[in-house]
Amino acid sequence: MISMKKRILLITLAIILIFPIGSVFAKDYHDVPKDHWAYEFIRKLSQDEVIKGYPDGGFHPEEKVAYLEVFKLFQGILEPSDEELKVAKENYGSIVEKAGVPDWARESMAFALQRRIITENTLESAKKQNLLVNGAKKVPDRSTIVVYLTRALRLNPSENFEVLKHKDIHEYNYMIKTHLVPLVEKGIFESTGSDGNFEGNRGVRRGEMAKIITLATSNVKAPEVVPPKDTDKDGNGKSFQQEAEEFLWTEAKEAFSSNYQVLRQEFKNRKTESANGKEVFTADYTLVMKNYDKDPDTVDYIKEAKEKGDPNYEKLKKEYLEPKEWNFKIKVEKTDTAFTLFTDTSNTDTPDWKEVKFQEMKIPENLLY
Repeated sequence: MISMKKRILLITLAIILIFPIGSVFAKDYHDVPKDHWAYEFIRKLSQDEVIKGYPDGGFHPEEKVAYLEVFKLFQGILEPSDEELKVAKENYGSIVEKAGVPDWARESMAFALQRRIITENTLESAKKQNLLVNGAKKVPDRSTIVVYLTRALRLNPSENFEVLKHKDIHEYNYMIKTHLVPLVEKGIFESTGSDGNFEGNRGVRRGEMAKIITLATSNVKAPEVVPPKDTDKDGNGKSFQQEAEEFLWTEAKEAFSSNYQVLRQEFKNRKTESANGKEVFTADYTLVMKNYDKDPDTVDYIKEAKEKGDPNYEKLKKEYLEPKEWNFKIKVEKTDTAFTLFTDTSNTDTPDWKEVKFQEMKIPENLLY
């Protein structure tokens, strides 16, 4: 548990950027009556002089929290050391600057990349959606916040779906559900939602964020993370091979989990070397995935095979539920801490490496449907 004194400090660091500056602290707000669902969270944080309202005397609890503000919040909750922030800025400062992140948010975005809360592909996607600008109209939805928060708190995704009692939980994919489970188990998110639904497609309101902050800092110990370094001859720290494999796993889940269950990755013929200021990792790579569990008879091509009496119907039905292996050669290059992925398209003994992103790769049609 984090002490009250420390919790107030952490929350203050986060909220100072999420909630407006320019008004005095207030114990009550005209738009947060005592019967408001977030009243106790908002009032308690206000009493502790952690949050501020607007100059009009209101808190505006229904307004949505912006994308960049979320990561400033995570930085405050996790309380990284000065050394870790220094490493994060050295590793990712130029990347977030190039992405157009405003000055005030660059440190927190570099920190999010360093902690693998997001990837460079995520940052690129956010840029395309105009989420990285001041006053962005589009906001992150609850499903996105769930995934990011679980990663930030270093909680392990879980398939204990029995704890998810939301009426609409069937609408959400495997990745979202497995990341929601530990937050429900820790009491940060409710097992049914305030009205029985998860409502993962809407933004997170200011009132909700006050609640999430309070519960996250009360129920979860902020993970202590030492900035990664290469393994020396005595085996201290994290090796480049480990970093490369973590990079691949994060990228694979980011790219494919919305449509398929990403089960595991396997490697053969691993090789690492250093050349021309780069570290290089190559391997024969296997990504094991499967279709999301559902009644195969509801899948169009299987349903059609059943209706037509196709002799392959039972085979198609069985294959749909079985894990599939996707095999190809990979290469990961690291310059400082920027990772670049390549695949071999030659199918010969002489590799023809092409730079790729998992999100751009097409899964062979004979593997998954």
